[in-house]
Amino acid sequence: MTATRLETFGWRVWRGAVLQMPTPHQHSELEINFVFSGAMTYLFGGELRRVAVGSWLVFWGALPHALIETEPQTECLWLTVPLTDFLRFAL
Repeated sequence: MTATRLETFGWRVWRGAVLQMPTPHQHSELEINFVFSGAMTYLFGGELRRVAVGSWLVFWGALPHALIETEPQTECLWLTVPLTDFLRFAL
């Protein structure tokens, strides 16, 4: 799996319907997902990760990833946190 470009989102929050990605992408932030309804499947470096309703997924967006499958009516929250800010939290 090859991503075409490294994107930058900064601090962002989205909530809504889930759409499949035609190609993998990368970004420089930590990504946090929460599934409110339905389920979705990501592809990370050749491995599939299913995220079911009520589940959290946290990963570094620099790992090429693509949302390849969704159940109908899936709704999700996405939060991106710049890695430098996250590291300053000293968790």
